[in-house]
Amino acid sequence: MIDTPRSTNNKTRRRDPDMESTQKGHQWHFGMKAHIGVDSQTKLIHSIVVISASVHDSPVLSD
Repeated sequence: MIDTPRSTNNKTRRRDPDMESTQKGHQWHFGMKAHIGVDSQTKLIHSIVVISASVHDSPVLSD
């Protein structure tokens, strides 16, 4: 999870439209999710996917 402030106290007076809320356990988070693919042998990162927090993780698994 990449948390971001929910506040609208900025120049545009709006939240970032790419950020959304999700619940993990009994806590609510506002932000995005980062999925990082790592090679198990070399430990090198081969892919990164960033999605809205409200999107379920399963669509990203095939990538």
